[in-house]
Amino acid sequence: MPEGALARPPDWLVIAQEEWDQVERRNQLLVRALAERHRSSRFLFAELPLRPRAVRRWRPPRPQQVAPNIWRLCPIRPLPAVGLLDRLSDRVECAQIRRALHTLGIRQPALWTQDPRVETLVDLLPVGRIVYDLTDDWAAFEADPVRRAAVQRRIESLGGRADRVLACSRTLERDARAWSDRVTYLPNAVEPPAAAAPAPAELDRLPRPRLGYAGTLHSSRLDVELLARAAELRPSWAFVLLGPDQLEPADRERLLGLPNVQHLGVRPHADVRAYLEAFDVCLLPHRVTEFTRSLDPLKLYEYLAAGRPVISTPTGNAPDLETHVTCAATCEELVAEAERLLVEDDAEQAAARRAAVADETWQARALEIERVLGVRPAPAAGSEVSVVIVSYNTRELLERCLQCLRDQADVDLQTIVVDNASTDGSVELVRDRFADVELIELEQNAGFGRANNIAFERCSGAYVLLLNSDAFLQAGAVAELVAAAERHPRAGAVGPRLLNVDGTLQRSAWPFPHAARLWLEALLLHRPLRRLGLLEDLGTWQHDEERTVDFLIGACLLLRREALDEVGGFDEEFWLYGEEADLQRRLLACGWDVVFTPTTTATHVGSASSTVSATRLRHFYSGQRRFLKKHGGALAWPLARLALLIGSVLRGRWSAARVALGRGV
Repeated sequence: MPEGALARPPDWLVIAQEEWDQVERRNQLLVRALAERHRSSRFLFAELPLRPRAVRRWRPPRPQQVAPNIWRLCPIRPLPAVGLLDRLSDRVECAQIRRALHTLGIRQPALWTQDPRVETLVDLLPVGRIVYDLTDDWAAFEADPVRRAAVQRRIESLGGRADRVLACSRTLERDARAWSDRVTYLPNAVEPPAAAAPAPAELDRLPRPRLGYAGTLHSSRLDVELLARAAELRPSWAFVLLGPDQLEPADRERLLGLPNVQHLGVRPHADVRAYLEAFDVCLLPHRVTEFTRSLDPLKLYEYLAAGRPVISTPTGNAPDLETHVTCAATCEELVAEAERLLVEDDAEQAAARRAAVADETWQARALEIERVLGVRPAPAAGSEVSVVIVSYNTRELLERCLQCLRDQADVDLQTIVVDNASTDGSVELVRDRFADVELIELEQNAGFGRANNIAFERCSGAYVLLLNSDAFLQAGAVAELVAAAERHPRAGAVGPRLLNVDGTLQRSAWPFPHAARLWLEALLLHRPLRRLGLLEDLGTWQHDEERTVDFLIGACLLLRREALDEVGGFDEEFWLYGEEADLQRRLLACGWDVVFTPTTTATHVGSASSTVSATRLRHFYSGQRRFLKKHGGALAWPLARLALLIGSVLRGRWSAARVALGRGV
C-alpha cells in the first residue's frame, strides 16, 4: 500500500464546475461509480455556486440527497468577484459547505475537484487528502495574457498541493508532469456496451442520413461555421444536436436557424445511448485550439460504445482511439468522409468500435482511483448476514460470543472482529481458535463508530449484525432477526429482547434524547405523565410485542444493508455512547423504521469494555451532548445539561453531578 494510504475509502467533498443534473459528466459518473463501490462512504457534491446575477435562484443552501450516499449542495457567492469582496465570498461559500458537511456527519473528507479556483478555498475547508482531476487546460481557455497567467498559477498551486493529480488526456498528463510528480493518467470512460435500444420516436420523423452531435453547444469549442456550412452543402441530410445550448446569439442564429439542423435539447444521460445508436454518423466538430487539443472528449467514448462511425476535426484527441476516428478539417471534407462512411461502414467495424471501449468503464476508472490512492477495493457480494464485533480487552467474553455464533443455523454468516488495540490476548484468541473469522487489528482504540465503519467496507451481506463482544445470542437468533426484517420491508434496524446475566429483562428500546424529556425526568414529572398516558412509557414496558420504537441499543442490532448505505454508517464524532441513537435517528429521517422483536433473545453483560464508572459517565454525557447539538438545535444541550445536573443533585448522584459540571462534557 502506498505511503500515507487510506485504511478505508474516505468520505468525499466534490467541488464541481456544474450542477448535478441529467446531463451527467465525468464528475457525476465517477462519483456514482465510487459511491456504488463504497456504500458507506458519503459524497457531498458542491455545485457551481450561484452568483449575484442569479439572485432569483438563491435558496437556503441545504444538502439534497440524489442517491443513497450522494448529496448535492448549491452554494451561494453573494458578492461581486472583485478583490476583497471575492475573498469574502470564498468564506461565505466555505461556511455553507462546512455546515452541510456537519449536517451529514462528514468529518475531514477527501477533496475532489476539477476547478482551479478551489486553490483559494482549500485552507478554509476541513479536508484531508486532495485529488485534482485535471480535465481541461483552463489557462489556454483564457485569451487575456494576464488572466491566463493567473489561472496557470492557480492550476500549478492546486496541483502542487494535491496528493494526486488525475490527468484526463495525454496532453494534460505531459503538461502536469512539469509541476507535479504525483500524476496519473485517467482518461474518460463509458457505461459498458449493451444490447441495442429502440430508436427514440422523435428521430423517426427526421430524414436519413442523420449526422449527430452529443454535448454542450458552446461557441468557444464548437466549430459552428464548419457545421453550418456542412448542413448547407447537404440540405437533405438531418444534423441532430443533443445537449445544453450555450451558444452566443449570433452562433445560435447561424446554426439553429438552418432547416435541416435539429436541436433536441437535453436528454437524460441514460437515454443518450439510444439516440447515438440511431445516428448514422457521429460528429466531433470542435474548433482546433490549444484548449480543445487538451481535451479527452467523453462523447467519443459514448460514440464508440454505440458502434457508430466518428468524424472529428483534427484536434488530436484520444490518440489511443485514433484508429476508430476519421478526421476532417473542412466542411467539404466532413461531407465527403460522411458519404464514404455511409457506404463502407459495416457490422464488423461497428463491433470493433464497441470492443475498443468495452473495458473503458467508469467502474474500471473507480478501481484505478482506489489503486492510486491506496484504498481497499470494494468487497464482492457474498454472505446473507455480515456480523461485526468490535472488541476491546474482552477476551473471555469475545470467546463466548464467537462460540454462540457457531450455533446459528439456517443462515450464511460472514463474521468480522475489529480489535481496538487490545492487550489481553483477544487477537491471539481469534487467530488460534476462530480461523474462519476475519480479523481487523487496529493500532489504537478508534472508538466504536469508526471501528464499525472500517468493518462495513468488508461486509458482503444483505444484512449487517452489530454484535457486542459481551452479547450472547440464543440458538437461531440471527435467522429470527432476518425473518423479522423480512416481515417489515421498511425496517432499517431490528433488535431482539435483551436479558441481563441473571435472566431478567434489560431495557433496550429508548426514546431519542430530548431536552424537554430530560427536564421532566429531572423534576420527577415523567412518572405521573406516563400513568396518565401523556408520555410514552418505555421504562416499564415489558418488551413483549413486536413494534416500532425510536431507537434500540446497539448490543445486538440487525441493519438492512440498503438502509445502512443510505445513511452512510456511523458518525465518527461519537466515541462510545450515542452513536447508535444518531444512526437510527438518521434512518428514521430517511423513511426507515426501527423495529423491536421479542421473537428471539440475547444475553447482554453490559459495559464490558468500559469498567470505570466516571469514565463511562463522561462518555455517556459526551454522546448526549453530540446528539443534542446535532439534532436538537443550539439551546438543546445547555438546557439538557442543566436538567441532568439538577436531576443528579435531587437524587444524590454526586458523581454524575460532578461529570455534568466537568469541562470534559
